[in-house]
Amino acid sequence: MMSRELQRWSFLGVSRVLVLGPLVAFALCLSVVCLAGCSLTDVTVSSGEEEQVDMTASSPRYEVGVSIELTGEPWRPEPVVQWPWLGTMRFTVSRPVIYENAEAAGIELSTQSYPGWKIVAVDITIENIDAECPPEDVERNGAPSILLTMFRMFCETGDLDASSVGFLAPPVDDGFIFPGNAYTWVEPGSSATVRIGYVVIGKRVFGETVGGVMGEEYDAASTDVDLSLLITGGWEYGAPVVELGTPVLASETG
Repeated sequence: MMSRELQRWSFLGVSRVLVLGPLVAFALCLSVVCLAGCSLTDVTVSSGEEEQVDMTASSPRYEVGVSIELTGEPWRPEPVVQWPWLGTMRFTVSRPVIYENAEAAGIELSTQSYPGWKIVAVDITIENIDAECPPEDVERNGAPSILLTMFRMFCETGDLDASSVGFLAPPVDDGFIFPGNAYTWVEPGSSATVRIGYVVIGKRVFGETVGGVMGEEYDAASTDVDLSLLITGGWEYGAPVVELGTPVLASETG
């Protein structure tokens, strides 16, 4: 039987991707999701014509620094946002900060694709009020965990993409079977702050390519970029959004 976490993600057709690593999962998501304009959009086909649908049209929106409580319930086979825990967790997201590179941001890169690129980092405080990892997930994965790629950055302005490339988080237990540093867990009654680093990528589109490789990529980390963070529960339509605003330079944070 497929684990509860993998079943949730199967709504987007990525049920097998999580075992391959979070960056592969994110890459597959980008193949079906377009990050552009003033929202997170999905391309659908109606009456033979493509149409862009705003995936965040019904999303609750929060400001930076506001605590968000998310309660997970027993999984049900419906296309709705469902959290990979049972009980309540509270999340508080910081304003994004631009660092010159991953080392300056204090994160460990999960990929070597962007050496020397600027990193846009956010700190997320995770408070576990009373949440437990579902028993079937613990049994299958070897330890309680959540996947930090559930925090998906996107750009509210400009033709830009954002991709998570590194993490700084408390490790999960030694029995956890998946490699990489994109997983963490906070015990009930405890809290921890994790840092997620992203690259913001500008695109020069060649031809009419849709999905896959979109053209020449370049480092677009800038204080002029308006960013948001989608907190996904497998199904992204209507998932909560934190409006991050424009990032600040690390040199200006003291």
